[in-house]
Amino acid sequence: MPARLTADAGVDALTHAVEAYVSRRANPFSDVLSPCAIRTIGRHLRRVHGDGGDLVVREVTVLAAPQVGIAFSKSSVALVHGMSPPVGAHFHVAHGQATAPAPSVLPPTATATPWPPGRTRGGAPSPVPGS
Repeated sequence: MPARLTADAGVDALTHAVEAYVSRRANPFSDVLSPCAIRTIGRHLRRVHGDGGDLVVREVTVLAAPQVGIAFSKSSVALVHGMSPPVGAHFHVAHGQATAPAPSVLPPTATATPWPPGRTRGGAPSPVPGS
């Protein structure tokens, strides 16, 4: 898999994981799976991008994909994913590159409306046992 495609897919997966974590629809699935995927992708994306032949790191990173998929399908995505199709079309960039502004978009959208009753969120994802 080409390095650019690896980077684009990894950034997209990381963005999905962060979106699921900060979502107002966060739930026990996303609360556990999102932080685990964030840590896995964060630890390994640069390495797998730099050495696509490192199959051990690639396998570990690929295992984060279903975690991300479950997490965001059980919560939701945020503004950054709604913005990515027009950004990609206008600037002719891949979806993963179009989601790259997530750090500058997610904090304002994540806190723009209050959390539902009984739900609070703040700070970094809490540690996942065994990670």
